Amino acid sequence: GGSLGRRLLTKVGDLMHTGDENPVVRLDAPLREAVLVMTRTKMAATSVVDDDGKLVGVFVDGDLRRCLMSGPIDMDIRVGDLLGSRAKFARPDMVQTGPKFATADMMAVEALQILRDYKIIELPVLDQNRKPIGMVHLHDITRAGIT
Repeated sequence: GGSLGRRLLTKVGDLMHTGDENPVVRLDAPLREAVLVMTRTKMAATSVVDDDGKLVGVFVDGDLRRCLMSGPIDMDIRVGDLLGSRAKFARPDMVQTGPKFATADMMAVEALQILRDYKIIELPVLDQNRKPIGMVHLHDITRAGIT
């Protein structure tokens, strides 16, 4: 199929990074761990989860840069203390105000629109229990021929 077929048929689940390539840290993880996970997965973001493994926020490289610019940095500070206000859920029922995310069955073109609308490059992919099962990168979508 051509580009229209790809736009209509490609789902986020076809393109997302899973398993060891899916960056996830717990809310109480030290900054050091978040940096290691982002480096290992070659991602500019990591999903941040609570004790139940549910997404509570997304820690991005911009958060890390802001830390570095603010003076000496404690690599043992908790990731949860560094999440920007836009990056975390205010309340569990206020999904629309929290971090943006995709689902595996969402069309890739829809995820691309979220990425563009919010000027971000990666989206956590959540299951029905709000647990991150993957991460999709803007380039994964565009490399698949979806624009």
